Amino acid sequence: MYQINITKTDIGGGTPTVTTPKHVVDLFLQEVPKGTCQEHVIAYFLNKQKKVIAKYDAGIGGHDFVVIDPVLVARAAIGALAHSVIIVHNHPFGDPRPSRADIDETSRLRTALHTLCIAFTDHVIVSDDAWFSFSEEVCRSLADGRIRGTGKSNVNTAQP
Repeated sequence: MYQINITKTDIGGGTPTVTTPKHVVDLFLQEVPKGTCQEHVIAYFLNKQKKVIAKYDAGIGGHDFVVIDPVLVARAAIGALAHSVIIVHNHPFGDPRPSRADIDETSRLRTALHTLCIAFTDHVIVSDDAWFSFSEEVCRSLADGRIRGTGKSNVNTAQP
């Protein structure tokens, strides 16, 4: 029988509440330090109160790619009884803006989780000195009157 390892533990000495992308960036950097030369993906599972109830190490890739399997993430989310999911991964050598593959994988994850009535809250990409949030970009695009996928991407350059 195939088993998925889900970590149900107090992360960071307690059960953190995640209300902004910066919160999840801080959690991610506790586990994947700056300067790491491979891409890492972690799925954080939240309850209705936005508290992290579990995490799933969804993959380790090469220096410029990682594959996120939506079936395995969805299976882990069900096992954790997650209300919502946030995916975080790093771009070790540069720009946190999403690649075409990042955008496609985000879309596949959103669709898979939506089918299971699990909210896909965000996908955050972290580099050594900045981060990018899909949910913040969509909000900015709507506020600016831009159609999603057009215009300049916004990257948060606040220290991660």
